[in-house]
Amino acid sequence: MAEILKTAIPRYTIEICRRTTSLYDEQDRWLGGSSRVVSTEPIENVSYDNEDRQVYGDPVKWAISYIRDHVEVLEASQCPIPWVVPEHEWLYGTYDHQYVNLTEEITARLVGDWTGKQRSEVFRAVVGEESQRAESA
Repeated sequence: MAEILKTAIPRYTIEICRRTTSLYDEQDRWLGGSSRVVSTEPIENVSYDNEDRQVYGDPVKWAISYIRDHVEVLEASQCPIPWVVPEHEWLYGTYDHQYVNLTEEITARLVGDWTGKQRSEVFRAVVGEESQRAESA
């Protein structure tokens, strides 16, 4: 009976990947448009739990809040954002370090039991409807 209950509980997870890249090699020579990975942090998986359920009420509101507060993403992998977003799509952001030739790349994916419509709601809220309308016009 316990096994049945475990599989029946929906799992909502945000998968966050961060890596640092450079357009220069170790001797500071330009790579001609290519890049090299300087470092990659372990994948961070953040899951919706009972505490989140009490605070936010549903996984969409939780994901929007968590991503806005903890993950520096500004764009979606697909633009305009469709009404149903498949699991392989992601949110991303890139940030250039001011004094060194490094760029931090951040991606966030919604994995687990999210529906395509839920993913779309999160993507649209995080990226912003106005920017999506402007780009699709």
